[in-house]
Amino acid sequence: MRPSQFRENCLYCTEKPDYFQTKHPRLLGFSYQGGWITICPDGGFRHKANRPDFTGFAWDGCSPKFHIGPLMLGTWDGPFDESNKLPKAVRAAKFHDALYQEREALAVIGFSRLHSDLLFKEILEDADFIFPDLYFLAVRLFGWIDVRIFELRDKPDLA
Repeated sequence: MRPSQFRENCLYCTEKPDYFQTKHPRLLGFSYQGGWITICPDGGFRHKANRPDFTGFAWDGCSPKFHIGPLMLGTWDGPFDESNKLPKAVRAAKFHDALYQEREALAVIGFSRLHSDLLFKEILEDADFIFPDLYFLAVRLFGWIDVRIFELRDKPDLA
């Protein structure tokens, strides 16, 4: 098993299995078992920290973020949540990143980018994040750019 290829560019990385689980009404009726995530028909969602080919899920919180020397500038991840000692938007961003990474397989079961984006917004709302509507609008307007960049990187024949 090799380390996540994105670890060096990301703020967050977990190697603990089943880092968090949740049940959410938006997931009701979907069933999916993938590399990073499992969705159960009862609305359950499990995010795995490891897959057979990688150890550690790495993500950057809410995108975009840029390094300028030792400084990191970019999208705010919110105030710290006392329950997990992480910024409030980090959990939503982790779900969202995992869903985007498995978007092609999820599309087969009818789970669209819109589903992923709405779930992102709702998890932000559940965390009492101050800007859920603004962040939802941002992923709706610009999320496809990240998708396209990853497609071109992972599948150069699409260029």
